[in-house]
Amino acid sequence: PRKKPPVSVVANVKNEDGCIMWKPLWDNPSVESNWLIEPLLPRGRSISMYCAAGVGKSELALFVSARAAVGDELFDGLEHKPLRVVYLDYEMTESDLRERLILMGYGPKTDLEKLFYYLYPPFPPLDTPQGGERILQIAKKHKADLVVIDTTSRVVFGEESSADTLRDFHQHTGIRLKEAGITVWRLDHAGKSLAAGQRGTSAKNDDVDVIWYLQRERGLGVHLHAEKKRQTWIPDDLNLLRSEQPLRYAFAEDYVPEDALRIIKALNRAKAPRDVSVRVAREMLKSTKVTVGQELLMQALKYRYRKRV
Repeated sequence: PRKKPPVSVVANVKNEDGCIMWKPLWDNPSVESNWLIEPLLPRGRSISMYCAAGVGKSELALFVSARAAVGDELFDGLEHKPLRVVYLDYEMTESDLRERLILMGYGPKTDLEKLFYYLYPPFPPLDTPQGGERILQIAKKHKADLVVIDTTSRVVFGEESSADTLRDFHQHTGIRLKEAGITVWRLDHAGKSLAAGQRGTSAKNDDVDVIWYLQRERGLGVHLHAEKKRQTWIPDDLNLLRSEQPLRYAFAEDYVPEDALRIIKALNRAKAPRDVSVRVAREMLKSTKVTVGQELLMQALKYRYRKRV
């Protein structure tokens, strides 16, 4: 598998009160990757994913979480530095978890030490101050990059149909994890009418940066549509192919990873031939002051040639 270039860390641009310091902001533009897991989970954001019953949201979430924690290649075929994932599961049983991990090719010899999996944890509701404080402690204890909540309705005390419940969740849990730079991925159920969106109050749409609606594509895999996105660089639609033995999700042919697209755009600006060699492409990129690792450049050239981007 190809290795992905390391991600630079953006400098702190806020003071202790959260006020932006302008000089560090302008001195450190966009040096951190937008993505925690491209193109599904933007870094440090709050993401909701919902679907009808039985479509496979928990399967996809576990696949992403386990492979991210192990450092296995995900959708783009690149190895990644292992992420630290806290998973709160209020849906499956121990047998379900074991079975799904086996289907994904994992077993006793797999290093899952960075996947902190809490099955029906006895935490206070996350729409209360006590619950928010508890999950923040857990996330910090494990130095979590990602917190997965499966599902939202199971972690709140208030009525799911009440806007106050979701506002309390955001105040006590969501905003605290976000301020800590932790990506939050909430799973949810669709309402009785799919056209109406997620089950419960429309306030579920207010506190998240991205809402993915998940549908199963017969004979292919799953289709995700971004019903809401605060960031323009998040794709509107995403198709993932699903295969078995072992269970895998991978990009369909309609998606070009952001890092590769950046290189492709630079090559296009330099008017590089469609079949340009790696050596010539590197020289042309130097003239545009773009530097890139060998593996990423080869990936970009492959996408550029095959997809005519």
